[in-house]
Amino acid sequence: MLANAQYNIQGKIQSVDTVGIEFATVRLLTADSVFISGTTTDTHGVYNIDLVNKGSYLLQCSAMGYLPQQINIHVDKPTSSIPPIVLQTDAKQLSEVTVTGSRINRVDNHLLIIPDKMSVKHSFSSYELLNNLMLPGFDVNTHTGDVTLFGKNVTIYVDGIPSDYNTVRNLRSKDIEKIEYHDVPTGRYSKDYAAINFITRKYKFGGYANFDAQQCIGHLNGTYNGYAQIVRGNTQYHVTGGYSMWDMSRDVTNSGEEYMFPGNPVTRTNKNLGGRTKRNMEYGQIRINNSTQKRQFMVQASLTHNNSNKNREKLQTYSSPYDISEKSNTYDENKYIAPSVTGFIFFNLPKNQWVQFYTQANYSRQKRNSLYSAADKQLPNGSEEDYMMFFASVGYGKSFKHNNSLFLTAQEIFINSSANYTGTYTAWQHLWNSLLWVGGSYRHQIKKVSLNANVGAMIANTHVHNGERSSDISPNATIEAVYRPTQQQQLRAAISLGYSNVPLSYLTDAEIQTDFMNSRRGNPDLKQSIHSYGYTLNYSIQFGKFNAASNFNYGWQNNSIFNYYLFDNDMLIQTFKNGKQYYFTGDVSLNWNACKAFRMSVNGKYNHKENKAFIVRKHDNFGGSLNAMYFWRDFTVNASCHLPQESMNGWAIVKSPFKYSLDIGWNHKNWSVKAWVTNPFNHIKEKYTMNVPELKQYFETRKSRSGMVRVTYTFDFGKKVQRTGVDRVNTSTGSAVL
Repeated sequence: MLANAQYNIQGKIQSVDTVGIEFATVRLLTADSVFISGTTTDTHGVYNIDLVNKGSYLLQCSAMGYLPQQINIHVDKPTSSIPPIVLQTDAKQLSEVTVTGSRINRVDNHLLIIPDKMSVKHSFSSYELLNNLMLPGFDVNTHTGDVTLFGKNVTIYVDGIPSDYNTVRNLRSKDIEKIEYHDVPTGRYSKDYAAINFITRKYKFGGYANFDAQQCIGHLNGTYNGYAQIVRGNTQYHVTGGYSMWDMSRDVTNSGEEYMFPGNPVTRTNKNLGGRTKRNMEYGQIRINNSTQKRQFMVQASLTHNNSNKNREKLQTYSSPYDISEKSNTYDENKYIAPSVTGFIFFNLPKNQWVQFYTQANYSRQKRNSLYSAADKQLPNGSEEDYMMFFASVGYGKSFKHNNSLFLTAQEIFINSSANYTGTYTAWQHLWNSLLWVGGSYRHQIKKVSLNANVGAMIANTHVHNGERSSDISPNATIEAVYRPTQQQQLRAAISLGYSNVPLSYLTDAEIQTDFMNSRRGNPDLKQSIHSYGYTLNYSIQFGKFNAASNFNYGWQNNSIFNYYLFDNDMLIQTFKNGKQYYFTGDVSLNWNACKAFRMSVNGKYNHKENKAFIVRKHDNFGGSLNAMYFWRDFTVNASCHLPQESMNGWAIVKSPFKYSLDIGWNHKNWSVKAWVTNPFNHIKEKYTMNVPELKQYFETRKSRSGMVRVTYTFDFGKKVQRTGVDRVNTSTGSAVL
């Protein structure tokens, strides 16, 4: 008969300065030194050991760099909490130690990555470090901060706190101790497709500052940032600010349309005659973070101001019955100011429990104006909008024996928009939307198989001015099985049912005339629940110097949103209608770490998409990329290329040419210099074509050639400190304006 554990021992191993010692070895022996059970401490120095029988035992603790210790304990109740055990530093010095092993190891439900010395030396920011590691299936754009896994967004955390580009850009790679890659997210990460959590080194006092300047070569386009951090004990103070400017010629775009008016088709060609884009943006943020072994606390406030305008001129030529050519001008101006406040609290509770709270409130005041003019006629349009977004979530988690865990959560997103339209369309619009998600996830381990269930429901309420309130309850669920035959292999299969809400800007009854032949109109009658169904199968393996991963998805969406065209009063109206979308994607990625100085990745993909609404369209395409990196002294050379891409976006086909890029970096002490260029010997020409019964349309855009240079300087004051990351500086804002 099987005997189940009836008793549990919990405790903590720490150093003399009360800091938990991670990966310390804990062994439990009988009074006559017979081994019974053993474990290692987690990142906080905490350990748990299950027992079958009560009685007296010996508890032995050891860790590299510390003197071992042994204590006597007596277990006579279901849960025994042992007082913290303090290990004294070992004064012995070893002349040389060589440790060999994989830098990527699977720990429970995630991969633990120890950055290699070469990757750290040749990177400054955490994005650059992540790119140097070349994880299979990952695409890391170190310049924009986009991190994707097989085309889907990866959520970035720093010490367990959600973060974004501004955070990770200021997080120095040398301050990262290890990286957790959650390829099968559970617990606090269960709402993410995949998650990266940077674990930083812990220090007590001091500070440091970063200054960086990024400038485009050939155009007036630059971004300049400053960042400073001060640490006192468990509290960190972060201040960041920046200025961005853009003043350069617009990309050259030539286009043409054929309007299939009943009985009288009209063709129009548009030749680019020039244009310019200007933008000035200022942003700042202050953040306070306090962390202990029992809790994390963060509060921050940020402010963004933006002023931008676009001016473009075209020569428009019309076929019969007009048979004319005329110049047109389009001017767009956008101004906004957007403050935001964010708060985060995380508590470690007894008996392997935890709870977290996260809230964010954003407000923006926006003013937009546009003017289209041709043949001495003008079409003015404008809007003033007050936009507010509030997000709040609470989560509770508990870990059980045998790596089983439970996570419960509730999340609320409330969006409110009040807009005044002026110009050709004059009206006041008020829209609001509430999304409440309630659910939970449970993970159960059976030897080498892990079963995960994430189940919940989305309660949506939407109201449009002068319309009836719409309410909907939709289930959300993901059921997956993960099989790990060895420490280096993983096979995952999942079935999912999802829900998303239609953007408020689609539901307005506003109509905006863009020129003398085209107009855009919202559709308040859209179905407001988009349901998604999908099947996923992926496999990953590590062997020798190779890492490989593959991912296959099949799914469909009900009530997807598609552009719909109709004729009204000699005008082509673009509005929206519901339909269905089917897709299949296959991705394969292989990474080769040839040696310390050279590494390379090869990626291939296949996409199939089918749209079914008032018309039916299918599309298939293949793609691939190659990325190679070489380290030499303080220099890094990164070359990459992407095969020509073709994708279906709604009813349009978008084609991108063959792209190649070169990045050269130099890192030395406190200085980092990066220079990069894409397709330096030819212009990037992107083509867009669409063919629906009412309209045939094409665009060809020739992008300006330019290179970028970024210089960063950092210096420490006081003692070196940890970088726990600044939550985002909000440099964008939402809107419900059509």
